[in-house]
Amino acid sequence: MSVIAYPLGEVVELELLYKRDGLGVTGLAPQVELRRTDDNYYFDFNDNTFKSSGWTTKSVSLSDIGSGWYQRTWDSSALGGSPTVIVAEYTVTDNGKIAQDVLLFGASGSCTPADVATAVWEKAMSAHTTPGTFGGGVNTIFDVETGRWVIENNQMIFYKPDNVTELFRFDLFENRDTAPTEDIVKDRKRVIVP
Repeated sequence: MSVIAYPLGEVVELELLYKRDGLGVTGLAPQVELRRTDDNYYFDFNDNTFKSSGWTTKSVSLSDIGSGWYQRTWDSSALGGSPTVIVAEYTVTDNGKIAQDVLLFGASGSCTPADVATAVWEKAMSAHTTPGTFGGGVNTIFDVETGRWVIENNQMIFYKPDNVTELFRFDLFENRDTAPTEDIVKDRKRVIVP
C-alpha cells in the first residue's frame, strides 16, 4: 500500500505493479474502484459522482503499459474543493482484491503513513463496523467493554452498549468435565446461535 498526497483537482495516475516470483506479469485485466473514506461511497466513473449504490460504472480497467505495470488516468476535480481521502482498490479477476493505495487530496503540507493512521484512529467508531476487519474487531471490543453483561442459567451473556442487543453468550463450567455452573467458573464455551 502506498500513501500519496495530491493537490485538489489534480489529474492523477492510478498505478498497479503486478509481480509473480519477482517478475512483472503482463496481459492481465486489472480493475480499480475508488472509495471515499468519509462515507465509504464508491465513485461512479459514468457520471463522476460518489454513491452508496446504483453505479453504472463502479470499476474501470487499467491499461497494460508493460513490465507488470498497469495504469489509468483519473481527474480528481470531481472531488470538489474539500480535502478528501480516497482508497484506490485494485483487483485482478482470478485473485480478487490485491492492492490498495491511499490518495490524499488537499492535505496541507506533506502527509506520512503515520498521519493516515492517525486519521483512521480518529474516525468515529460508526465508520469501523465491517465484520472481520481490524476496525470491526476494535468496535466489538468497545461494545463488550462498555455494554452490559449478565450471568444467568449457567451462562454469561454480553450486550452492546444499548444493554439490549446481545453480542455473545457463553456456557460456564468449573472445568471441562463438569456440568454447567455459576458458582466456581473456570472455563467457558461460546454458544453459537444459528
